[in-house]
Amino acid sequence: RGSGGYGGGLKLATNIAQFSGAIDAHRKQGSKYGISAVAIWKESKKIFTGGLDGIIKMYDYQGNMTTEQQEGLEIGALCFASGWLFVGYLNPGMPGQNAGFVKAYNFNNQPVETFNFAVNDQFPAAHHAQVKSICVSGEMLMTASLDRTVKAWKYNLQANAWSLIGSYGGQQSHDVGVTVVTSFKDKVYSGAEDGQLKVWDAMSGNQVNAIMAHNGTVSGIVGWEANNMSVIISAAQDSTVQVFQLDALGQPNNQNIAPLFVYKPHKPKPFASIQTAILGNGTHVILCGYQDGAIQVFDLPDFTDLGYLDGHRRNHPISALLIDETEKLLFASSIDGNLNCFNLS
Repeated sequence: RGSGGYGGGLKLATNIAQFSGAIDAHRKQGSKYGISAVAIWKESKKIFTGGLDGIIKMYDYQGNMTTEQQEGLEIGALCFASGWLFVGYLNPGMPGQNAGFVKAYNFNNQPVETFNFAVNDQFPAAHHAQVKSICVSGEMLMTASLDRTVKAWKYNLQANAWSLIGSYGGQQSHDVGVTVVTSFKDKVYSGAEDGQLKVWDAMSGNQVNAIMAHNGTVSGIVGWEANNMSVIISAAQDSTVQVFQLDALGQPNNQNIAPLFVYKPHKPKPFASIQTAILGNGTHVILCGYQDGAIQVFDLPDFTDLGYLDGHRRNHPISALLIDETEKLLFASSIDGNLNCFNLS
């Protein structure tokens, strides 16, 4: 289990599309460029890219750009759900500090409505540092930030605004910056810069569990369920992917949680992002994007190496891996500024 070696397995997917001009489109002063976040509007076959230059772009699946919007200094997170696009971005807040802003675009209405998230009137931003991850759990939106908090928000129909429900864990959710938040079933999972993984009850916001899963920044968390297995998979910059039994993580204050399986490359390769998918033949896979720009594919649950995908420049981290299950497409973005599309059918 967990065998690996570049090019040692079957090359799983073929690159069918690559956006032209993406590198030129996402530049900052000093020639810092790249895609930092991606979201998919599957029903309309649209893709949103967020850049380190603070620009959001919308493309169709053929790679034609249809919209461009400047949004702050740097995009940190994108999430699309139920006709809403949520954007986490960095912008000057009050004098002498940066603030983590969140904005929502409601595409269900025309013209498109926009909403700004604010803690209160005195601090008109969502967080006190950059927002790194956004997810949806039921009717609530979760935002994770380097200010050490995971916050829950809910749309108030009467006020026509997104209201802050609270911060998981009170004043702070983690001891260091939070880099990932995701939901799976009735729980919310967050990962931080110190490698800690926390489990939260989605409705109450109460902490269920906390484990020191990694020795480096958590870069991805996904839930997976098949073959009578339910697991949480986490990846980090310590060059490991760890698989945890869902039932074990759900036991309150369980201090004896050990991973079911740990994958570590033969040579240290920090992970930048992960995603699961189901191929047309029914094979379950996990796709792992590395800091060095490689994308490796493994089957689940055995973690057999199925090979690498090409397409991004070396030494440019894979910033996002997203799947359109219906179209069997993988979208992979990188700090090199490119968004590649792979056919998984």
